[in-house]
Amino acid sequence: MQRFKKLAIILLAVFLLGLVPLTAAEMTVSWEWLLDDPDVTAYRYQLDGEDPDNWTVVSADTNTYEVAGLDPYQDYTLYVQRSYDGINWSESGVSTAKALLEAAPVVEEVVAEPEPVVAEEEPVVVAEPEPEPEPVVEEVVIEEPEPVVVEEEAAEEMPVVEEVAPIAIAPLAPIAPTAIAEKPNELAMSLLIRPGVAFQGYIDANDKFQLVNGQEGMSKYILGEFGLAFDVANLAQIGNHLGIGLRTDLLADFIAAGPWDLPEIKDYLDINNYSAMASLDLKVMLDVTAGPAVMYLGVGAGLHIPTSTTNQIPRIDYNIVTADNGFGLGYFLSGIAGVRFYIGDVFSIGLEGGYRYVPAKDDFTNGSHLISGDLVFGFTF
Repeated sequence: MQRFKKLAIILLAVFLLGLVPLTAAEMTVSWEWLLDDPDVTAYRYQLDGEDPDNWTVVSADTNTYEVAGLDPYQDYTLYVQRSYDGINWSESGVSTAKALLEAAPVVEEVVAEPEPVVAEEEPVVVAEPEPEPEPVVEEVVIEEPEPVVVEEEAAEEMPVVEEVAPIAIAPLAPIAPTAIAEKPNELAMSLLIRPGVAFQGYIDANDKFQLVNGQEGMSKYILGEFGLAFDVANLAQIGNHLGIGLRTDLLADFIAAGPWDLPEIKDYLDINNYSAMASLDLKVMLDVTAGPAVMYLGVGAGLHIPTSTTNQIPRIDYNIVTADNGFGLGYFLSGIAGVRFYIGDVFSIGLEGGYRYVPAKDDFTNGSHLISGDLVFGFTF
């Protein structure tokens, strides 16, 4: 029983020794990179890899990164990149912090088991027979070895800080601004469709501008307008963005008799219920190209005729020919200004404002003014 008790004490001592932790050494590494480009807006870094999703982005005035708790028996590599816009990044600058310690070989300690001590028995001497001799009993004492306690001192190591030389990041090529596709400044022919409205007016005796047929509200002023135009741009070029071209417009201006108060909807589908005129002009154009936009101005002259000999637009003077049967032919001066935006190389959309002056037959200064606004759709080929 005494022997088992002492053996249990020895095992407990060895078990407790196995629970004593050793203080592990740690390494702290500090990296630094140069702030040598004032146009850089951001840096990003990553430890031991270049995974697109694992970068850490920092501001342009940050040039250090320090990490603690690293294993001093292992190498660590930092990758650093820089950017002008936070989208496009340079190639990585790379710096490796080498391991400061070499792993020590593992030595396994063997605790020798004590050899049992066997007591030698002395021979029993039997005396001459005597009456009732008492038996001789000799105690055997087994000496048990003292427990062997192995003391191991835990070496406490202070954290190691490794300074790494500044990282040289690969030069970053200048980022070109995103190119906006510009309409080439070359000869271009376009077909334009221009639906819109027009207002007709004149200067009265008091030198005030008056709208025609304006007795009962704004609807009385409005002429409907629809036109087709053919434009040839850049017949002559001035620099990289200016061009001179020609344009011709075929227009129809119309107003419902009444006007615009026909009794039934189906009456608006009858062309006989409209007063209308058709016009054709030719203009010299100045085109200004700016990226996908084209701005233009034009001036010219043209001719117009009534489309009906019975219903004619009021105050339109056919100043060249006026026949008794209602037919007429007149001339006018025209101007236009607008802007179109290209969507691709072919299609464009924009707005235009037009002006036509129709002189009176006997008085050039006493004529009618037509001011129009149109939505324009262009197809360039």
